[in-house]
Amino acid sequence: MDFKQKAKTIFAAYSKEDTIYFTADGQAFFQSHFAEAHAGNQKNKTVVSVTRKDLEAAEIDPDAQAKIDADNADKQAAIDAAAKELEDQQKALADKQAKIEEDAKALADAQAKFDAVKAGADQNAVDAASKATKK
Repeated sequence: MDFKQKAKTIFAAYSKEDTIYFTADGQAFFQSHFAEAHAGNQKNKTVVSVTRKDLEAAEIDPDAQAKIDADNADKQAAIDAAAKELEDQQKALADKQAKIEEDAKALADAQAKFDAVKAGADQNAVDAASKATKK
């Protein structure tokens, strides 16, 4: 979405504002945290900032908007890569946690079997001692 015309209109109405943050659905915000919060509820979580200075530069230099878009695309790509890496790490952590829980259950089962065998062996020893004293 090209936010240039929308930014021009907003800057014309709000002369004291120097930066506008747009979400992918076209909503405009003057504070980045509001834009990020709104974007967090959207499928496309992209937030693009447009400054009055960038807009003025774009008026002078037609390639400026392309540079801004490319910079924002690079930033978004880095964010997406970091999010993917975090997602992969969370999955690996969940897999490790499941393995730990599985191992803990196997250990508890083995301990229960050991305790049962030991209790049986102790009982056999008591029975044998009892028979020996009766003879």
